Amino acid sequence: MKAKDYPRAIVHLTEAIQAHALEPERLSDAYYFRGRALVRTQRPDLALADFTQAVVFWPKNVKALRVRCRALTLRGELPDALADCDRAVELAPEDWRGWFTRGLLREARSERNLALIDFTASQARMPKGLETFPTIARQLKAYGLMTDDTDTKDGPPPLPVWQEE
Repeated sequence: MKAKDYPRAIVHLTEAIQAHALEPERLSDAYYFRGRALVRTQRPDLALADFTQAVVFWPKNVKALRVRCRALTLRGELPDALADCDRAVELAPEDWRGWFTRGLLREARSERNLALIDFTASQARMPKGLETFPTIARQLKAYGLMTDDTDTKDGPPPLPVWQEE
């Protein structure tokens, strides 16, 4: 989605939310996606409120828990962030993104050993080639899980920068 499309997406998602016609899981998704669009339009406080509503309407919305964890981490609200990250990993232990997000949180909490455990778990679960994404590679390298000379010639070409879905 292009930057110019986010305001229109916000309008459409707001209409869907205000229509009161969506079942709880779909309403949760609408809040989640509007929150993502709000992040892209530089409105993190409104986005955090939407991620919270997404979790209220569907407490098992792993995507919303993950992005709310990250938003709370960036705000320095680390205990609340940890609860969200732990819940996301508990609900979807096979999803590498929950482990990675919790690793970022633990790094922010200066819990390097726990961050290493989470980044290791994340790396073990991520699709092949994903470790070449710059944001991910930087973290894996910082924890000794990937070296600068990692041979990616035989693998797929580098992918574009990873974005949370």
